[in-house]
Amino acid sequence: MIEFIMSLDGWEVIGLLGAFTYTAAYIFAAYDWITSHSPLYYFLNMSAALMVLVSLMQHYNLASVVIQVFFVTVSLVGIWRHLGRQEGSPKAGLRQ
Repeated sequence: MIEFIMSLDGWEVIGLLGAFTYTAAYIFAAYDWITSHSPLYYFLNMSAALMVLVSLMQHYNLASVVIQVFFVTVSLVGIWRHLGRQEGSPKAGLRQ
């Protein structure tokens, strides 16, 4: 296992961080720690997609690029739409 981890290049590490970020966003939403109406939810998904896109610069896969661009686009729209609705609420989108 250690040998495998040591064999990863920086691009793969960035991609794995993106995968872990996707997983974290999904877990947070599944356990109602954040809602899908939270800009944080969209920010986590967008960050994950951008990290995976960076890794795809070295390890290209067209299907992965398409889905990551989709996630970035939807996340930007989600952030834009929900920020206007939640102005003035410091804990907007977080479960109480």
